[in-house]
Amino acid sequence: MWELARSWVEGWAVSRRVARPVDEAWGLSVRVGAPGQAVRHVLLDADAGTARGLVGAVCEPAVWIKGFVEPHVMRTWFPPAWIPTDPGFLMAVDLRPAVVRAPDGYSVVTETADGVVGNSDLHVTSTLNDDPVARSMAAGSANVLSLHGCTATQAGLPAGAKGVVVGGANGRLRALLADRLDRAGFLIATGDPEHLNGNVPGNICNRTLTGEGGGRLEMTYDLRKSLFSDFGGAPNATSPTRRAQSTNSDFWKFTDACRAAPAQMESEQLARRSLFDHGAAV
Repeated sequence: MWELARSWVEGWAVSRRVARPVDEAWGLSVRVGAPGQAVRHVLLDADAGTARGLVGAVCEPAVWIKGFVEPHVMRTWFPPAWIPTDPGFLMAVDLRPAVVRAPDGYSVVTETADGVVGNSDLHVTSTLNDDPVARSMAAGSANVLSLHGCTATQAGLPAGAKGVVVGGANGRLRALLADRLDRAGFLIATGDPEHLNGNVPGNICNRTLTGEGGGRLEMTYDLRKSLFSDFGGAPNATSPTRRAQSTNSDFWKFTDACRAAPAQMESEQLARRSLFDHGAAV
């Protein structure tokens, strides 16, 4: 049971891109870092004394404590200030190989992290996102810029083109991004492909504080590859490549353009009578 519980916690941490669980005397601790959940403590072999000792040691807000115990039993271990949540259920099933057919315009990517395979299936998608952390981050930001990868064909460009589709629901930010990237020497795809332009209101990049949407960049494979001298992949046991350490001058030109456009957008927003008044300036 506890081996299964440990596997669940490790998989939970990987799928949410948070810190790896840390072993504690009473179980595992995960530093989540979310506004409503700073730390998640998981009691693997819970009892009243252990739980109460942990509660007494908590000294920061937004701490969650989870135990594999019936809710009515666990509630008696906590003082009234602690808020119970709906119980969850640990379920397991043997995995079976299956053919995956991606929709048109999409490709299947499988990742492995800390022994968890396929955790890319749990990432925050652009439009069908329901991750509270991602939504909270976007909703608290005046501007959001998301970066994605595509093929040249998907971008409406010739094969092998080093280009970028500039999208997002904020037309002014799109114009600033296109201008900055063009001046930096990058090819801007002009076809505005519907499946890549990121203008859907539910897209994570458009869930901004001001309500005017954000920006989205779809970079072709050859463009992404051109920004590094070693594009073999992230370093791991079987692939010693050092992509993060091999950025070139074009990488920093692209990065500077991506920083300058939102900075200009923010300066224009701050010049308004109100941040939420999209058409007015002081």
